[in-house]
Amino acid sequence: MTRVTRAELYLREGVPIAAETEQSRILGRLQALAAAGIIRDLQVRRWPRRVTDGDVCARREFAVCREFEGWAAEHSVRLAPAFNRHDCHNGFTGSDYTTTTLPVICLALYDDDDLVAIYPHTGENGIRTLLDGLSMLEADGLSRADGTGTRPTPDPRRQA
Repeated sequence: MTRVTRAELYLREGVPIAAETEQSRILGRLQALAAAGIIRDLQVRRWPRRVTDGDVCARREFAVCREFEGWAAEHSVRLAPAFNRHDCHNGFTGSDYTTTTLPVICLALYDDDDLVAIYPHTGENGIRTLLDGLSMLEADGLSRADGTGTRPTPDPRRQA
């Protein structure tokens, strides 16, 4: 079974207060999981609302998107609609470019350096939300507390 040793929480900057409140609530749940030893390492990263191809200031975000897209392709799931990519045209300059809107909250789970799950994502049975990922981690904590020691595997094909 796959272990989850590290979680990376991505939070969009400049969101309305309701979304910011939800971000804080999710962060609190993840911090509790880290304090309980369910995950060994929790990293929180902030990202902008969107990134545009060719933006040298968004290298980190593009690298993350490429890593996530590779995981999604490998597991036969999609990152849309959370990651909304669309082609644009600037009528003033005549240039074409692609913009990716980043989700308000995104959770990436790792077993050491291996990406094992991303929430949210879409599979053949619908959307797997960030709350689905948190529930899986919390269920893992309960199973450890009652001594069963079983760990749910964050396999998107099984969950989606």
